[in-house]
Amino acid sequence: MFELKNKRLSVLSEMVRPCEVAADIGTDHAHLPIELVLSGKCERVIACDVKEGPLAVAKKNISQYALGHCIELRLGFGLEVLEPGECSLITVAGMGGLMICDILERSENVARTASQLILQPNTCEYDLRKYLYENGYVIEDEKGVRDGDHCYLAVSCHKEENPEKLDEYKKKIKENFPGNNIDNYFFAGNVMAERKDDEDVEFLQNLCKKAERVLDGISLSGEVLTEENSEKKKKYTALCEFLRRISG
Repeated sequence: MFELKNKRLSVLSEMVRPCEVAADIGTDHAHLPIELVLSGKCERVIACDVKEGPLAVAKKNISQYALGHCIELRLGFGLEVLEPGECSLITVAGMGGLMICDILERSENVARTASQLILQPNTCEYDLRKYLYENGYVIEDEKGVRDGDHCYLAVSCHKEENPEKLDEYKKKIKENFPGNNIDNYFFAGNVMAERKDDEDVEFLQNLCKKAERVLDGISLSGEVLTEENSEKKKKYTALCEFLRRISG
């Protein structure tokens, strides 16, 4: 009996909409593809990794559950191992936000054909949200989850091809985060602040602690504030006030 014990991966599985073919990028040992097939959410999964070692372990795990006819292994970088339109769902998890941005940028022709992208950055959530916003992606859902000592973000999104729908989406964000406050959106998003379940609040509070540490670092440096640091202090002060308000 297979049990997905990893909380981070469990959240990704919960966010998946049922589909025929999915791809898991950075699959490691293929735990997520196994869960998606056994749960009936996906009929077939393409499990991809850039390293041969993890794929060798993945092959053993897939064989253990006799899922070789449902899960295909591919070696290669990001979405470059996929054809446009091959998958309606793509998950990209277990790597930094900047790496995820690079993967989407290098294979935009593949990313745009998926009806759902689920992204889980280990770092640089700000950069990922900013990239999605500036490159025509619409965030449908976000979830925060603590797994061990780390709070992770999971984002469900898609490339919006309809200009009117995309304009309306961005208009709502600008209304909620006017002017320079758009930075607060890139840092924290708006989904979790509106929903505020326990894990969302914990994620936002953890984000606030990180921002406070940045401010403490500026204050304790003992140096005369440069124009750059002064601007940084102003930005993070506003962010902390915002995060305290939405997570309280």
